[in-house]
Amino acid sequence: MVAATLRSQNVSAGSTIGIETDRSAEALIIILGILFSDCAYLPMDSDIPVTWQQVLLTAGGARLVVSSQETIGSYLNIVSRDEILSGSPFRGGASTASHAGAHLSEGGPSALAYIMGTSGSTGVPKAVPVRDDSLLEYCDAFAQRVGGHSALSGLRMASVTTLSADLGNTMVFPSLLFGGELHLVPRDAIQDPQRLGEYIQNHEVDALKIVPTHLRALLDVGGDVFPKKLLVVGGEPFGLDLLRRLEERAPGCAVFNHYGPTETTIGAAMYRVGTSVGTADELEASGCQSVPVGTALGETALSVVNDRRDAVDFGVVGELAIQGNCVSEGYLGSDDAARVNFAEGNGSKRGPVYYTGDLARICASGNIELK
Repeated sequence: MVAATLRSQNVSAGSTIGIETDRSAEALIIILGILFSDCAYLPMDSDIPVTWQQVLLTAGGARLVVSSQETIGSYLNIVSRDEILSGSPFRGGASTASHAGAHLSEGGPSALAYIMGTSGSTGVPKAVPVRDDSLLEYCDAFAQRVGGHSALSGLRMASVTTLSADLGNTMVFPSLLFGGELHLVPRDAIQDPQRLGEYIQNHEVDALKIVPTHLRALLDVGGDVFPKKLLVVGGEPFGLDLLRRLEERAPGCAVFNHYGPTETTIGAAMYRVGTSVGTADELEASGCQSVPVGTALGETALSVVNDRRDAVDFGVVGELAIQGNCVSEGYLGSDDAARVNFAEGNGSKRGPVYYTGDLARICASGNIELK
């Protein structure tokens, strides 16, 4: 219905549509409607500064926003969620959204799926474009790493992260693509570890992606507060002390460490705890100070480089570089200086390179450990 409404208003394939996100099925329905319209969505939380919203919308070339706010910008056409879900006409009449060159092509695998804002740690957020094919390849690689597409079929997969950050997409898109049951855990339950634990138990959640800080708070609650089958940890360093607590409390759950900047489509590496050198004691004995992020997902390639961006030997600390189709084309609306961490890949078929700025080393096992 959303896709039909957008098409009836002459929104063309390849357009960028902003959406004010919350943790609701309605927000997800609108996102899927945008994708089915062959458009890209640009998600934003309502509590980020309006100036940041304007930066992202301008960079992404959006001229249409699904929002409850009236203050985003007079140059934009704003439609309420109720209007777009009911198929009512857009406020202000019909409008054709323009992407201002954001897409590599109109439709097809190289078209954009979404534009994600970074955290804004440099002062303002950057707009990262993610293509359809990169998103699908990630979902396939993630599924293969945790046991295959069939392993996700029927799983109750819970998202506890905002839809405006790609961290939560680890649960969102694989569940939708491979027959899982997606739970968008309510905000009040996310903010209260006791209530989150109760939600996990009451809804018999099978799979969860969570950051270590949040996981520690969940552990402090006590009781059986873990997903039944799959726990994915990411977004922050995964310390060995936290792993030891998990080994005691959730011995039957498959635990993965997950890593990937926004610029590399959700995730580029995963490590399954308990495989090969896997327990906290074994990792510590091997010289690791934290749980490794593992090996590359899918066709992605990981390397550790020095200041000249030449590969270094095993065990030597350097900058982690990620190469493959997962790498974004850069930051939309930014000058050349913002592309300093992106490279063409020297003609390699693997694709472009993103230099993460994260320090890492390659362990003797071949796994990557962040430092």
